[in-house]
Amino acid sequence: MKRWVAATFAAVALGAAGASAAPGDTVLTGTTAEGTKVKLTVASFGNATAFKIGPTEATCDVGRLEIEAAKFNRFDTSDPGAFSDKRKSKVKDGRYLLRDTFKISGHLTSDEPSWTGTYDKTTKVFEKGQRVDTCVVSTTWEVQ
Repeated sequence: MKRWVAATFAAVALGAAGASAAPGDTVLTGTTAEGTKVKLTVASFGNATAFKIGPTEATCDVGRLEIEAAKFNRFDTSDPGAFSDKRKSKVKDGRYLLRDTFKISGHLTSDEPSWTGTYDKTTKVFEKGQRVDTCVVSTTWEVQ
């Protein structure tokens, strides 16, 4: 089984330039269904402002892909009690080009202040312009 040693970066492409919780914000911690650590920052008015997921491993058609921690500091939509985001990035890793699609969403549960959601990442691996593999992480998460 081929192992992609590619480590996808998260910082620049995902807007992770040094953001931390502001005064009045709440940082909730939890895990994915597989046990990966996650953090969600919620502003005092109930909007999610940041989401972080620890290192994961994607299942690929041909191998596997180790994925570095990712941090999202802005979302396509963030309303009190719910947020969602979809974004794409690409990174060159040696002879491979990795095209990533990230989808995250979350919502406040009836058991406040607990939030739950989904995290999906698809990475298409290209070599010399030809797709050689597709790797997927798809999980649920919960924080309190």
